[in-house]
Amino acid sequence: MAETDPVVELKTPASIAKFAGLLALVALPLFVSEYRVSTWSTYLTFALLALSIDLVWGYTGLLTLGHAAFFGAGAYVTAKLLKEVPAVPDVAVVFLIAPALAALLTLVLGWFLFSADVKGSYFAITTLIVSIIFESVAGEFVGFLGGFNGIYGIPSIQVVGFELTATMSYYLALGVLVGSYLLLRLLVDSAFGRVLRGIRGNQERTEFFGYDTQQYRLIVFTLSGAMAGVAGSMYATVDGFVSPPLLGFVLSTQVVIWIAVGGRGTLIGAVFGALLIQYLNSTLSDVLINYWEMGLALLFIAVVIGAPRGIVGLLSDTVEGIQTSLQSTKRSDLGAGGELDD
Repeated sequence: MAETDPVVELKTPASIAKFAGLLALVALPLFVSEYRVSTWSTYLTFALLALSIDLVWGYTGLLTLGHAAFFGAGAYVTAKLLKEVPAVPDVAVVFLIAPALAALLTLVLGWFLFSADVKGSYFAITTLIVSIIFESVAGEFVGFLGGFNGIYGIPSIQVVGFELTATMSYYLALGVLVGSYLLLRLLVDSAFGRVLRGIRGNQERTEFFGYDTQQYRLIVFTLSGAMAGVAGSMYATVDGFVSPPLLGFVLSTQVVIWIAVGGRGTLIGAVFGALLIQYLNSTLSDVLINYWEMGLALLFIAVVIGAPRGIVGLLSDTVEGIQTSLQSTKRSDLGAGGELDD
């Protein structure tokens, strides 16, 4: 049942790469405009959404195509409360109310699905339908949710009455992303995480060993929904605008592609894939216009065929191969030296 993350095995190269990536993100506001800082803040919220889906898909094997619904729910409740109920503290909205609502939605949905032991393609299709329903409902409520025009003018988050600047919001989003990654890293490396991997590998065998797989799946599904709610809430405060596509199946499927490209079941791959594709999308869409979507599809196909474990998995395998080769060479040299000594 136990399975070691290849990224963890390659402690030195992986740690260096992660540290360098974190330093680059910390230093980014020093080298780009305020507009770009805000853009990267939205990238970070999408990376947090990808992280939440990777927890479910990568570690229990349940492909969820409905997390955009929970992301959008967090964004919409934040928009309504910040605009119309200023008495509620912004921090409470973002880090308490929005994730609580998203967690409640995932708890209810998960309870029905796991009680009926829905899994595999049926689980993916059902969650996809939920996302489509949420998007349609948001589009129909013109008076309350703005319909397909969405809700504009959402204020930035305030902390003790002080409105955060674009740079402060960026560092807040980065801090939440890094903190969430570290917490999930501890979770998946714990005994709880080993059970999740057991469910992914063989659910029936895990149940045979006495584990309540329904309870484990419900806990991790609800936790991931809460994370998606936080991501959506922060997105609303950064972008200032929410609309029905945030709840829809397009965003849900896009996030799955980000994770697949980055590397499913590694956590860092979800973050890397989300940031990479968002950056490429922003940079290349102006040049390639409509062809960029085609380019993204080709990239996804190339990764699926050439690197089934994503870019992070490919890099891990490459580094591992080099280390193994160096160790073999060292052992051969020692063996040759031993023969000479004899």
